[in-house]
Amino acid sequence: MAKSKRTGAIENGSPYKIESGIVITGGSRNAESWKKYPFAEWKVGDSFVIPEDDENGKPHRVAHALSVYNELHKTKMQYASRKQADESRRFWRIK
Repeated sequence: MAKSKRTGAIENGSPYKIESGIVITGGSRNAESWKKYPFAEWKVGDSFVIPEDDENGKPHRVAHALSVYNELHKTKMQYASRKQADESRRFWRIK
């Protein structure tokens, strides 16, 4: 494949240039992120609710925190979430 003279990107339609030899820096996983959620006491079938205006209630934030918790505590918890009528979000432990 030919490289673009302008960007150095491979001409496959992607504007991103592949680079080699770049050292991986510290991870983005915040080992403390899970502490704001009640994962340690969470049993299958239990749920908790986070108000609509709370940034910590975004599903991707809970997913990230649970992933960190699972990794640190060697668990395999899973959850489901649903937006409630009052716009809050409820999270259930399903596994």
